[in-house]
Amino acid sequence: MSEEVFNRPDEEKLWTLLEENPYELSTVVIYLAWREGLTRREIWELRWDQVDYDAGFLRLPDRSVPLEERTARQLQYWRSALGANRDISYVASSLKRRSLVAEQSISRLARTALDGAGMKDVRLIDLRHDFVRRMLETYDWTYALRVAGISVTTYRALYAAESGHGNPTVPSETPADEKAEQMWRLLQENRDSAAGIGLWLSQQAYLKHDEIIGLTWDMVDLERGILHLERGDIYMIKEVIDVLREEKARRASGDDPHVILSPKSRKPIDRARLSTIMRDLMVHGGLEDVYANTLRYSAEMERERERILSQARLAGGVTRKDVERLLGVKPFVAYSRLADLVQDGLLVGTSKGYFPAEQTIPPEKREEAVTELIAERGSITAREAAELLHTGKYTANRLLRHMVAAGDLVTIRDKGLFLLSEKVKISRMLQSNNNKANA
Repeated sequence: MSEEVFNRPDEEKLWTLLEENPYELSTVVIYLAWREGLTRREIWELRWDQVDYDAGFLRLPDRSVPLEERTARQLQYWRSALGANRDISYVASSLKRRSLVAEQSISRLARTALDGAGMKDVRLIDLRHDFVRRMLETYDWTYALRVAGISVTTYRALYAAESGHGNPTVPSETPADEKAEQMWRLLQENRDSAAGIGLWLSQQAYLKHDEIIGLTWDMVDLERGILHLERGDIYMIKEVIDVLREEKARRASGDDPHVILSPKSRKPIDRARLSTIMRDLMVHGGLEDVYANTLRYSAEMERERERILSQARLAGGVTRKDVERLLGVKPFVAYSRLADLVQDGLLVGTSKGYFPAEQTIPPEKREEAVTELIAERGSITAREAAELLHTGKYTANRLLRHMVAAGDLVTIRDKGLFLLSEKVKISRMLQSNNNKANA
């Protein structure tokens, strides 16, 4: 079978093409493939409610992809062109019909645009592969694979030789390269046994033994790649999702709903038995000392979470770079720790950073907070509102526009200022007089 060749696009030509056609669906398609690494199917299925402008991510079913500022701006252009007030669910909607285009149209639109820009040898899939290459050139390979949504097997086949990262085994937190290679081989060779699946959940999803034996299929969301645990939702890497999907396909309709079953009785396995069979599997694989390493890693991760929370509470918020410096870790590790804390509801992620949940203003009190600040200062800008609310400027702007539409605020557009309307001023004055009279 011949080796597939991927062509790298001309960056200068691509930027020219994108900048000259901001209101074309083909431009949106190219942005999503080239700058965000989405596949054709992912572009076609992308909904507007998956575009998180505040936190700066595209929330895909199996991963979150950092949203570049230029891509975010292009998506806002496109949403405006489609009609911001229209009920349109999908990003890949026709400008003429305001409805989702056919999936094959995604490739056709990109092909026509690229041909017109003089890049006849560049395909839609080449744009995604260029994204993966850029990620590998910039970040640790484990982070690059997580963001791009590709497996280690795919990485080995297509990128390992040219990436400079070598032939990967497991995430780089594992202390010994030799043991890491053994562990990954052991996991790959034991994808269909109770011990193997337990090991996947322990080593790659970081579940505790009690969580593994208690895990049932109604707690497993394979489409979104999430485990719904008592301590919060856990996002799975692609490899774990694939292992669980394979196991579920093997189940008969009358089987017990627990994910891990005893091979003989087909009943839920107890903690002692799970520990024994997982231990036996690791010993036979030459990994008798890895269990202690995993426990130490879990404890260390908890200490890191506490350090991040303490710093966020002390400083009023943290950024990814703050966490990199605090823990002395790489960007992908810092992002992973922050994402877990956001998922657990302990931090709130915005385009400006991550803030302690208890220090943020809940949505139902934001209008009141904005009104009070304007009454104190006389006016407010969208940037000041974003700082007050700990949200991105997009969310702050949306709130301010809503208050203008409701008649609570007026705006001086050329100065970017928002002031209280006469209606609100009078209402506040009357309330103040009533309070004085009652006193």
